Amino acid sequence: FSVTSYQGRKLVYKYDRRLLQRGMQHPEEGGDVRDMEALQAWGVQKGATFDNISFSGTAGNDWECVAPNNLVGGTVVLKVNSSMVLSSARIQEDLGGEKSLVSAIAFMEEEERRAQLIPNFYLFVKLAMEYTKGSDSMWYSWINSLPRTFDTAVSMDQVELECLPAFAWTMAHKQRKNWEVFRQALQLVSSDLVDSSVSQDDELTKWLFNCVFSRCWRYSDRVNSERCDIVPLGDMFNHNTASNTQVDYDDMGNVIFSLSENVEAGHSLHLSYGDATNPYRLLCNFGFVDEGQPEIFCPLVASETSERLEEMGYNPTKMVFRTQDGAISNAAWDVMLYSILEQVPQVQEVFYRAHMEG
Repeated sequence: FSVTSYQGRKLVYKYDRRLLQRGMQHPEEGGDVRDMEALQAWGVQKGATFDNISFSGTAGNDWECVAPNNLVGGTVVLKVNSSMVLSSARIQEDLGGEKSLVSAIAFMEEEERRAQLIPNFYLFVKLAMEYTKGSDSMWYSWINSLPRTFDTAVSMDQVELECLPAFAWTMAHKQRKNWEVFRQALQLVSSDLVDSSVSQDDELTKWLFNCVFSRCWRYSDRVNSERCDIVPLGDMFNHNTASNTQVDYDDMGNVIFSLSENVEAGHSLHLSYGDATNPYRLLCNFGFVDEGQPEIFCPLVASETSERLEEMGYNPTKMVFRTQDGAISNAAWDVMLYSILEQVPQVQEVFYRAHMEG
C-alpha cells in the first residue's frame, strides 16, 4: 500500500497575541512540529489505554499507528474514554440553546444542501472554541498534535484546482463552498464562545475546517440517528482500503479499536476511510490518493434514475473500472450503452429485453 500526497499549498497563518498568551501554539508556529509526546501523556492522564499500539513518525505531519509486537485478531489496541471524544450530539446538547449558535445553525439550514453538514459544523464550532481557550482547553495537547498543514481541496490554489479532472474539480469546489458557508456561520457565533480573531481569520478557519473533515466520522446509534465524532488518538490511524482495525462503542460510549486480523510486529494499523472506489473524496477531504485501490469510481452519474436503468445495473457504487488493467465493469458498459440507445428506442427495447432475459 502506498499513498501519494497531493502537494497542496502550504497555508500561511496570522499570529494573534491574545491566543499565544493563552499558551495555544498557532498552527504555523514551530513549522511542522507536532507534539506527539504530550499527546500520549495526555491520553494516559485521561484514561486511554494503548499498550498494544505505538505511534511512529517524523517531526513533521507523517505519523502512523504501528503494532509493537505480534498481535492476534481481536486484540484491543486502543481504548478511548467517552469523555475525550468530541461528539456533535454532545456539543448540540451542551450549546444548542445558545442564541448566537441557534442563528448560525439557522443560517446553515438556509444554505442549499448544507443542512446535512450541521453535525460537522458543531464540531467546527467546538474546535474553534477550544482553540480560543488555548492551554485552558481540555483538548489542548490533542490540538497541539494536529497537522500544521493540509493538502486538501480547501488548501489548493487556483493552479492546482485547474489541474484536477472534471469530477474531482466539482467535488473540490463543493468542499471549498462548504468552508465558505462554515466561515460565514462561525462569524454569527458570539465572541464569548469563539474569539473574533479566530472567526475572522480565513486561513485559520480553513485549518479548523480541515481538522474536522479529515478526522471525524459519522456514527448512528439508538439515540442519535446520525452524529459526527472526533476521537483523539483514534484519529491517528491512517487509511487502507483493506483495513486491519475495526471500531466499536461500548455501552458507556467508550471507543474501542481492535484488530480484525493477525498483525506482525512493526506493521501499520489502518482503518478504512470509506468510499473505497472514489479517490476524489480522499483527495478533497484528506489530501491524498490511494494507489492501492483495486477499483475506481467512473464519473458516470445519472441525472435522473429510473426503474429500467436500475434493472440494467445502474448503481453509483458499481460504476467502476479496475486499476490494474483498466477494465470497465459490465454494469457500467450496460448502463452506458442503454443510455446511448435512447436515440434509437426500438434497438434500446431489444437490448433491454436481451439483458433481462439473460
